[in-house]
Amino acid sequence: MGVEVRIDSSRFRVIGRRWFERKVEDVAETARVLAPGSMSRHIETRVDDSSRGATGIIACTHHASVYVVFGTRPHQIVPRRRRALRFPMAGGDVFARRVNHPGNRANNFLGEALRIRL
Repeated sequence: MGVEVRIDSSRFRVIGRRWFERKVEDVAETARVLAPGSMSRHIETRVDDSSRGATGIIACTHHASVYVVFGTRPHQIVPRRRRALRFPMAGGDVFARRVNHPGNRANNFLGEALRIRL
């Protein structure tokens, strides 16, 4: 599972394919800078040809990228394999049968990279 953005070459007066490939890579490099944590290592690019021109695709294949880009609502976390969740703390481990997660605000780093570089 992952997320991707697409750039259609017909939006530009493309000088050539190499120019378009560099533009796609520029957007991907900006996305790598904006990506949180280890997601930058999972950003990939490719250019697909079609009869109407080329399409640049920048994709993040990190397993949690969907939750980062679109955000999450508040939800409960419950253990799947054990009877309790364990949280290591400085004074010792803390156990809980369920935790209320506050949710995450959306961080559309791929869309932001497009806005910055195009």
